[in-house]
Amino acid sequence: SNLGNISSLVALDRESNTSFTLYIYATDKGTPRLTSIASELRVHVLDANDNSPVFENSSYNCTLSEEASIGSICTTVVAKDSDADQNGLVRYEIIGNGTETTLFVVDSLSGVVSLQALLDREKQASYVLTIRAIDSGVPLRRESFVSVIVLVSDENDNAPRFALSHYSCSVKENVGSPQLCKYQTNLFANSSISANQMRPCGMRGRPLRGS
Repeated sequence: SNLGNISSLVALDRESNTSFTLYIYATDKGTPRLTSIASELRVHVLDANDNSPVFENSSYNCTLSEEASIGSICTTVVAKDSDADQNGLVRYEIIGNGTETTLFVVDSLSGVVSLQALLDREKQASYVLTIRAIDSGVPLRRESFVSVIVLVSDENDNAPRFALSHYSCSVKENVGSPQLCKYQTNLFANSSISANQMRPCGMRGRPLRGS
């Protein structure tokens, strides 16, 4: 062609090859044909925002004590975007409008998930956070999502509580062996204490005062 237009034969992928080096020769139609010295042409492939962020893990897990202080780190989510420049710049945010967004926060650049309010295992023992990774492409922005499962470990922060303020029962007099006085079940706020740990009280028969 007299114009010397250069075109690609296949679709280009910058993530596979960012540039190409071509050597161009010009040849006339004379007899004999004469050829020019090769001219080097560097072709740089511009980036298109054709890749979404990809998280390193399919999901994330962490455990926090219910006595964890504000600012305690739960985990760090990481997503990579193979596009270049702004197209590959990833930011993070927690999706939703429930308690998860009031209790937890994610750093938009580092992906560090931390606590921004106090926990109470007796109110809720676990949380599932949805983290969105979104790139900064213009005009099209691509995104992906991952779940962070947060387990709240129990601390012994509640004393046992009786169901009633007082109890009464009857026992036989003049009985030497211990007798059982049945009573209502105690209520325990701490989840680590089970009903198997509750025992009936025993008392020895003896005359009551005034009998």
